[in-house]
Amino acid sequence: MYDVLNISRYIIQYSNQQGYGVSCLKLQKLLYFLQAEFLLKYDYPLFVEKIEAWPFGPVIPVSYYRYILFGSMDIPTRYDCKNFSKDVISREHRKIINKLLDYFKDYSSVLLTDITIKQSPWINSFYRRSENNEISVEDIKKYFM
Repeated sequence: MYDVLNISRYIIQYSNQQGYGVSCLKLQKLLYFLQAEFLLKYDYPLFVEKIEAWPFGPVIPVSYYRYILFGSMDIPTRYDCKNFSKDVISREHRKIINKLLDYFKDYSSVLLTDITIKQSPWINSFYRRSENNEISVEDIKKYFM
């Protein structure tokens, strides 16, 4: 498992290198889908930090608060990635991440939000009002299986 901020940095760096960038809101949805991908492929989470059901979809609070200062604008690589080395993430895992990022490159943050708030992991956590509305890895895995 990785630190979600290192995964976030990698997503920002890769997205900017590919020329499509990523906003804070889109980053949250990508992290959610990556978590699902790793749960299905490896049966363990990509990162340990919890995902919460907020009114605008799944959010990883530590990542959200780190990058929200950019609002709906793309997060620049220079902000948090200048000393980041992609090598903290294995080559095999980077390939999986890249494939998912490339797949969703043309999806807007609004579209990704609409998709995620129609899925049972978000619905169950948001309306259940559990502590911090946490979306469990078990719910994510069960939904995507």
